[in-house]
Amino acid sequence: MREGGSIPIVNEFKKVLDADTLLLGIGLPDDNAHSPNEKFNLDCFENGQRMSAFLWQELAR
Repeated sequence: MREGGSIPIVNEFKKVLDADTLLLGIGLPDDNAHSPNEKFNLDCFENGQRMSAFLWQELAR
């Protein structure tokens, strides 16, 4: 599912460091981000780590 959002520091990364940023959501729709009952499944964390490793391999090609 695609969702909108903003992280203001991303603009500064581009402006100051000339670095592009890739934001990837690895949570579940029911994680309730930024709410009193927020959660994050450890399986999602582990899968995100794997995805990151594969992503770096692909970007290096």
